[in-house]
Amino acid sequence: MERGILYIAKGDEFVQEAIISAQRTKSVMPDCPITLVADHDPTEDCFDRVLLDESPFLKRDKAAAMQRTPYERTLYLDTDIYLEQPVWELFDILDDFDVAIRMAREMAHIPTGGSTTVDGVPPGVPEFNGGVIAYRDTETVMEMLADWASRCLPEHEWDQRTLRPALYHSDVRLCPIQNRYNCMYRFDNKVVGEIKVFHGPLIDRERNSIDTNTAREKLNTTEGFRIHRNYLNTLFVDPPLPLTTKARISVRRFYELFREQGLRETIRRTLQYFSTS
Repeated sequence: MERGILYIAKGDEFVQEAIISAQRTKSVMPDCPITLVADHDPTEDCFDRVLLDESPFLKRDKAAAMQRTPYERTLYLDTDIYLEQPVWELFDILDDFDVAIRMAREMAHIPTGGSTTVDGVPPGVPEFNGGVIAYRDTETVMEMLADWASRCLPEHEWDQRTLRPALYHSDVRLCPIQNRYNCMYRFDNKVVGEIKVFHGPLIDRERNSIDTNTAREKLNTTEGFRIHRNYLNTLFVDPPLPLTTKARISVRRFYELFREQGLRETIRRTLQYFSTS
C-alpha cells in the first residue's frame, strides 16, 4: 500500500487510547488505512491491520514498530493524537523528503552553554518531537530507525533524546513541519494557522490534564499568530493572563494539592515550580 497511518500501543490503557485516536482519525480520513502494533488485539475494529508484539514495553519499541510499517509512506501517530482535520499534505511532503517532523518545544537534552556535543551532535542541532512523524519506507530511513532503536535505553524518560542523534548521523532528508501539525497544548508555545493535530491525553491518565476539547475550542477560534500557555493545568490563549486570575487559580490549585497530597508534597511541588519558573 502506498499510504497509511501507524500506531503502537502496549498495555490496556494505551491500546484504549489508540482506539479513541484511531476512531477519530478514521472519521476525518476514511480512505486512509490504519495499522496498530500492539501486545494484544483491540476491542474495536477501527484498525485495518493489527501486528502483534507481545514483548514487554521498552523505549525502543516505537522505532522498532515503525520499521514494521506495511506502507510505502507512513504517518506515525502517538496514541494521544487527535486529528482536527485531514492531513494528507504530510504524505505529500515525502515527494521530496524522507522524514517530516516538528521540532521539540524545548531542547531538554541539549547543553545550554558552550560548545559541548552530546552523542556526537553539535549543540546547535535541535531535538524533534516523535509524536507525529511522516516517513518513507527506504533503506536510509530504515537504517535510521534501527539506529534510533539501538540508542534507546530503559532509563531514558523520553525517546526524543535518542531520536536526535539518530537523525543527525543518518542520511535522511528531513523536513520540519509546522507546530499546527503537532500542537502540544499542555505546554507554552506559539502557533499560526488552524491547528490540525492536537497532541494531548485522550483518556484520564494524567490528573488535572487539560481536556482536548477545551484546547480545540480555545485554540482554533482564530488562525492568526497566537501564544498558548499552560498555567497550573489551565490553558490560556492571548491576551496575557491577568494577575487576579493567576492568584485565584493558584489558591485553588494549592488547596487541591494540599487536600490530595498533604503538606510535605505540596511544599515540595511549590518549591519545584518556582525554581523552574
